[in-house]
Amino acid sequence: MIAGYDPTISQKIYAQSIYQRGFSGNSMEYLIELIIRLRRVYASIFLTAIAIFFVPEKFLDRQFTMHDYSPGIYRIMMVILQTSVKLMLKTKVQIIVSSPLTTISIGAQVALILSFIINLPYLLWNLYQFMAPALYAHEKRLLREAMFILIGLFFLGGVIAYFIVTPTTLNVLTVISSPLINYGDGKVPLALFFTLESIYSIIIWTVFSAGLLYMLPGIIYILVIMEVIDPDYLVKNRKAVILAVLTFAAVITPDPTMVSMLVLSGPLLVIYEATIQMGYRNRFSRKIQSSNVWRQI
Repeated sequence: MIAGYDPTISQKIYAQSIYQRGFSGNSMEYLIELIIRLRRVYASIFLTAIAIFFVPEKFLDRQFTMHDYSPGIYRIMMVILQTSVKLMLKTKVQIIVSSPLTTISIGAQVALILSFIINLPYLLWNLYQFMAPALYAHEKRLLREAMFILIGLFFLGGVIAYFIVTPTTLNVLTVISSPLINYGDGKVPLALFFTLESIYSIIIWTVFSAGLLYMLPGIIYILVIMEVIDPDYLVKNRKAVILAVLTFAAVITPDPTMVSMLVLSGPLLVIYEATIQMGYRNRFSRKIQSSNVWRQI
């Protein structure tokens, strides 16, 4: 049992949500509403991804014409690539395309990730609308604030991964592998190749995973203000959280020097500590409000 969790609270919230939604006690209808909302989000992500993939390149230059059509996703892909491989391009590293379908596959992945980022506020808004009838007025306000925090944390994690972690990872891999090229004073013709899909795999999934990882403190904060998790529980399990964050950061950053892992996990652990302090402040304010209520009685 999680410290600070009161089953009676969840039961009251569920009963209140059933009553306010006008349900007759059938929990299946409650689940159906969630499924319908998630379907809307999935459809929005899918349609947005198609639009991103097929948008004409000239539209990006504000030239709204279909003449000499070329998918704009390829320019977006090159912008993403150039930011992360600046140092690699200064060496003898060569980037190759292993298959004609590679660019289409990578373009689809980039479009899906960008579509998810664009629709993230819509996803969180639907989750809020689903939970709102079960919450009190002050809980709704705190949850709305937490939603903005979640969006900000996702973008913070993505920015750190895109501009710091990913270039560092690719540069370290290049530096480690580059001496092999010059081995034997050029007597052995060696060349260092990176496939396009391997580079994009590192970039896309590191950025996406870092964004989701950075949302974790925001989710914990929501559970704290909903009194599902107590701040003391977070303090008690601090070591386990640190180990889990370092492990996950090591998995999504294939950098053997652990530099990328520390760069990614450091700010996250600071945010985690801030979440604990915010949880204590929220608990203290609740006690003050409760004492004021009893005084009025």
